[in-house]
Amino acid sequence: MQSLIDTNTNDAEAWREAIYYNRQLWVVFATSVTRPENPLPDMIKQNIANLSIFIFRQGMEAQAGLDRQALRSIIRINRDVAAGLRGED
Repeated sequence: MQSLIDTNTNDAEAWREAIYYNRQLWVVFATSVTRPENPLPDMIKQNIANLSIFIFRQGMEAQAGLDRQALRSIIRINRDVAAGLRGED
């Protein structure tokens, strides 16, 4: 699976767009799991909420200084979450 942008690019606009899109996705995750009617166990809800906060912070770091390592962390987490949702190891 390829990421939305090449982490070696210097295209600041591509970075901003990818980070913004990712942030919107994680807003959906965070708001969905924190609703009282969400049936997930509290521990999973808390883990997803904490992961969302981490992603938001990494996104801010990546965007502020075009920090490739912060962006790579976001990509790795997104891939891991996607693999888990697909039932992959």
